[in-house]
Amino acid sequence: SGSTWLTRMLESLPSTRTIFEPFHAKRGYQALAPYRYRYLPPDETDRVLRDTLEDVLSGRQRSVWSDQFNPLRPATYRRRLVKEVRINVLAPWLTRAFPEARFLFLVRHPIPLALSQLKGGWALSSRRLYQQSELADHYDLHRLNEFGWPTNGFESLVLFWAVENLVARQCA
Repeated sequence: SGSTWLTRMLESLPSTRTIFEPFHAKRGYQALAPYRYRYLPPDETDRVLRDTLEDVLSGRQRSVWSDQFNPLRPATYRRRLVKEVRINVLAPWLTRAFPEARFLFLVRHPIPLALSQLKGGWALSSRRLYQQSELADHYDLHRLNEFGWPTNGFESLVLFWAVENLVARQCA
């Protein structure tokens, strides 16, 4: 998809700290894991999420997984580069909570992505997104009811992609 190449290019800038997949369920920060694939309205106040992200971005919290691409020596960073693929529906909240941050949204084609996810055993249920009532109502997801909101398989992954990208693109 080019995201790894782009990450390497951006992290080559001096004083850049890469924070890799902080929302990963098993390897990221446990306080962030519940927010994977979770929609929050932009005006929602969530101090746990905000405080945890501020701690991660500032370096007060670190993890072997998320800091795996940073030099071992202590450094002062002026820039942070967060690479994450699990928080597209959180984009409206993030852009409002961190207005000083710059966001880069990369879009992969849904078919190769879904095939890759199937091969990797990803079990993303499109119904998981539809059942978030604030998300469904705000983005009128009811118009996609004809697809049946499958809970697994190729169709579920493509529908999941469509919803995630609908939400994130409206922030771009």
